[in-house]
Amino acid sequence: MKIAIIQRYKIDEDGDGIFYTTKDNVKMFENKNIKLVFVSNTENIDEVVKECNGLYVPGGVDVCPKHYHEEVSGTLKHYDFLDEIDFAYIKAFYKANKPILGVCRGQQVINVCFGGTLYQDISNHVDVWHDVKVEDISFIKDIYKKDVINVNSYHHQAVKKIADGFKVVAKSLDGTIEAMQYKNIYTVQWHPEKYDADVFINYFINNIFCKTE
Repeated sequence: MKIAIIQRYKIDEDGDGIFYTTKDNVKMFENKNIKLVFVSNTENIDEVVKECNGLYVPGGVDVCPKHYHEEVSGTLKHYDFLDEIDFAYIKAFYKANKPILGVCRGQQVINVCFGGTLYQDISNHVDVWHDVKVEDISFIKDIYKKDVINVNSYHHQAVKKIADGFKVVAKSLDGTIEAMQYKNIYTVQWHPEKYDADVFINYFINNIFCKTE
């Protein structure tokens, strides 16, 4: 099984721009009989979509607010070219009806890609743990079999206006949207790769990504 993962971008200490994937994200797929296909451009996007069983859109920097018709007001570091790469792969895998899993920034950029908006800066969700209320009919309930779960939180932006068609399937107690799903798309705001990687990703491997083999 092959899963495409969009790489992230940063400026290193020498001032050079580099694409990377975090160790936690790579480790989450270890020993799962998964080959990760790392992508950082759209040159061979059709081939990637054809050969891969699904797409993983990981966390990263903020999404540029111009994509949801707002001026910068709380948004921090962002890269237009990275947004465009994400949009291209999200649209391509969606069109091909292959599963898409978005985490943190992944949830946010997917929401924007389909016409939603973001809160550019929220409080009390940076480097904390908090409870999340889970909807009964949802992939989150299928994974954890609980009405409330406790998750990590490393974000200062969040979904505001929900993209058309998307269903909110988990919220924090302050109302922040923590998980959504729509057709072949599944998203969470927390970081399962730092939380319960095996339980979370095994569900997707055994129940979601496998359907495209």
